Amino acid sequence: MKRTKSGDSTLLLDMDIVSDSLNQSSVESKTMELDFTGRTTVAVFFIVSAIIGIIGNIFVIFGVSISKKLWNSTGVLISNLAVADLLACLVVPWHAATMLSEANQGPPFPQFICGTIAVMVVACVGCSMYTLAVIGINRMMLLSKHPAYDFVFQSKILVLIVIILWALPLSITLIPLTIGLGKVGYNDKFRVCTQMSIPRVYDKILMLGLCPIPYITIVFCYWKIYVMLSRHTSKMANLKVTEPPLSSANNLDVIEGKCPPFTFRPLHGSHNRQQPSPAPTPATYWLNT
Repeated sequence: MKRTKSGDSTLLLDMDIVSDSLNQSSVESKTMELDFTGRTTVAVFFIVSAIIGIIGNIFVIFGVSISKKLWNSTGVLISNLAVADLLACLVVPWHAATMLSEANQGPPFPQFICGTIAVMVVACVGCSMYTLAVIGINRMMLLSKHPAYDFVFQSKILVLIVIILWALPLSITLIPLTIGLGKVGYNDKFRVCTQMSIPRVYDKILMLGLCPIPYITIVFCYWKIYVMLSRHTSKMANLKVTEPPLSSANNLDVIEGKCPPFTFRPLHGSHNRQQPSPAPTPATYWLNT
């Protein structure tokens, strides 16, 4: 049975229609469509989280600044962590504004602001993760009494560490954007300011640059701290078992007669006190009379 040209064109047209419908359905399934109630709920969650984070981190920075006992390497790292989290919380309300915007209309502010917000969020989160890793290293070296602790966390090197903690995530975030490996802005899928889904290589760069090293460092440092504390606790428990109680040793010495005899000495100044006169005898009584 031979096919006619009209039949072939009809078949091709039907295949194109089916292909377009499949592509449209796949795109629609990938997009996140929420009604106004759902988007409002997410926006309220963003705003509440931002308020709690802003207040909490301001308290941390204020507490470290007024307490001189916290003016050390640990206090500097905690303050740096609080500043990074504070900046991240300050840009979260902008995501609430984009969640309440209408579909296919973009953010309610210029695109360059949306891109700046996306970069700030990623950089601040990366700085927080690396700061937590450095805090773990600080605690591990301090508890293990590492000889290089005072050198590594002296004032000049600590300033350099803080600069690196900010420069590293900013470089990981900005360098791929400058060479065309990624794009940030308004994401129509999630209605927030973040990196675009295409190209995927930018997501891989962020994941490999910001996640594995801090996570591995944090787990390793606190595992070492746990091992050190467990060994110290075991040593203290064994010391208490092998050492005899003080009360039982004293009782044993008293029973065996090993304790020296007790000597009572008069209190200071007691020799100056007037001694009581002896009772009168019959002879002294007769002479006195």
